[in-house]
Amino acid sequence: MGIDADFIESDIMDVIDTVDCSFDIVFASTGVLCWIHDIERFARTVCHLLKDGGFFYILDGHPFRNVRLDEDGESQPNQIVGDYFHKKVWHYNGMGDYTDPDFMASTDSYEWDWTLGEVVRNNTTIDWTEKKSVRANLRRMVKRVLRHYGYPPDQQARAVELVIQQAELSAHEMAEG
Repeated sequence: MGIDADFIESDIMDVIDTVDCSFDIVFASTGVLCWIHDIERFARTVCHLLKDGGFFYILDGHPFRNVRLDEDGESQPNQIVGDYFHKKVWHYNGMGDYTDPDFMASTDSYEWDWTLGEVVRNNTTIDWTEKKSVRANLRRMVKRVLRHYGYPPDQQARAVELVIQQAELSAHEMAEG
């Protein structure tokens, strides 16, 4: 690639115990959140790996997409049938792979749902007075998600401010233990 970069391939739940260096960028790709069984540990791991002033880039689908899943995990197109706050672990007997339509895993698969608030709250355990870039990045991320999912434009500014306030409050509460 012609760049000076280090790449780590590991079980994300083990990284905090095995990697003792920090990075400018921590990247998590599409579909990672549903495989994370402990979102708080995941967030602590990201903070552990990130240099001061570094950037966490996560690309994933909005958890609201799962409201199309019925109790058996079957998709119901164009219908809201599920619960956005669903906390039961999804269990599948075998599962396909979006990278290979012909592949079918022979093992059981488990997935977890996280609301956008849980993802944001658990990734904001940072001193907001020292990390103004965190606030700006969070603001951009929330705006992008709202636009992508058709949130009414005239209500976006208020929604962004509400998420920022909630994240700051959560970060303050977590800091105090």
